[in-house]
Amino acid sequence: MTTLTFNVSVPSLYPRFVTQMRDAVKDPKTTYYDLNIIKKPDPKNKYLYVQVNAASENDKPAISVTLQLQTKDLYIVAYRDRDQLGKDRAFYFAKMITENEAFPGEKINREVMKFDHDYESIQNAANKRIENLVFQLPNLEDAMRKAYGMNTGDYEAFKKAQALFVLYSIEMTAEAARFEYIRRKTVEQQQSDFTVSSLVQEWNKLSEQIVWSKDGNFGTPITVKHPDGTPWTVKTVAEIKPYMGILSYVEPKKLETLIDDELSCLIAG
Repeated sequence: MTTLTFNVSVPSLYPRFVTQMRDAVKDPKTTYYDLNIIKKPDPKNKYLYVQVNAASENDKPAISVTLQLQTKDLYIVAYRDRDQLGKDRAFYFAKMITENEAFPGEKINREVMKFDHDYESIQNAANKRIENLVFQLPNLEDAMRKAYGMNTGDYEAFKKAQALFVLYSIEMTAEAARFEYIRRKTVEQQQSDFTVSSLVQEWNKLSEQIVWSKDGNFGTPITVKHPDGTPWTVKTVAEIKPYMGILSYVEPKKLETLIDDELSCLIAG
């Protein structure tokens, strides 16, 4: 089990933390165009834990929340904090893992998240769109403090607070590891944009095209968006490489498949 620590109160350590995330899940022997790729899924090493700390400041106490991510794809599947009585509790996405898989082996109260794991559900619950976020660590800390220890009895208020915390957590941990573009925006404390919201939806497809590309050319172009929302059709590795942080795990195409693809291109041409 690997646990990384991330202190939102110390922005200077953030770039190192993102590098540690990538290093924790990468295949140490394989790269594509100098881009790291997530290693083949290992049932004995399913989860990566990220302890997010916020230091005490003025009347604000020190708090800590632990995120549980799948090593095979960096998806956040659960998180752990404490309730208003100081007891440990965990929330998890029921469509991604079972109750016992949320912080397995720990004696802890577990509850299902108040929304589904897909981006549309999270954004709707948070009443916030990805492209409208501002990637500043204080914003993650504020969202974290709002949800931390909050009474779940006030269903709608808690649902909104929880969703905003989860949304910021996904973008500034998992997505920042996947995309160098998002890591840079957080380091520079910038406004999100339509490039961010489109990239996060196409990580798997972009990774596939990079891995399966021939001479740096995509077999199937992928359309994402420019910052202003206009379409951007990516056709080569060179175009998208500066935006990528780590590739999703992709099975290399077998030789016979590559030959079939080349024949199809020749016939089409």
